[in-house]
Amino acid sequence: MTVKYAESTTKPVFNVWKKITIGTFGNIERIRESLKQAGHAVSNYASEGLDMILLSKNEKDIDVVILSVSELGFKTGATYDDICKRAVELGLMLLPAEAGPKIRLDYTNQPNGERLRIAMNPYNGSDGYLRIFCLKRDDESGSLLYSGFFKQESIWFPESRFLFLSSR
Repeated sequence: MTVKYAESTTKPVFNVWKKITIGTFGNIERIRESLKQAGHAVSNYASEGLDMILLSKNEKDIDVVILSVSELGFKTGATYDDICKRAVELGLMLLPAEAGPKIRLDYTNQPNGERLRIAMNPYNGSDGYLRIFCLKRDDESGSLLYSGFFKQESIWFPESRFLFLSSR
């Protein structure tokens, strides 16, 4: 990831990884059906999370940026709170939760073995853990929307990659 600095500001300018449109679903069942028809699996905890998201009422195009924990400046890892705080300091924002299933649908060429995490407000899973949407593709699961879990003090590895909303 190359970070460019704008001349008039000290905040970095990030390359847009993907443009998506949110506000297209209408209801949660349409999300589930769209994922199923497209051949994407949904884990039980991600399904639970789908029931908790508030959908945008209007269509809106947003720019998504991808950064690793290391690229955010944490060479030995960081907590989720620290990751999100650093991203905001750099001018990024958390994605709305509906971006998780929308990106899963739009990201049809995800490389095998890749895992991406949606930087969003976490939800409380029925297992008591904080959870965020994640995307992966592998030989065992195929294309999957799943739910990554963590505790407040959990440390994410430097190579963990997160998706953020670009504020530009």
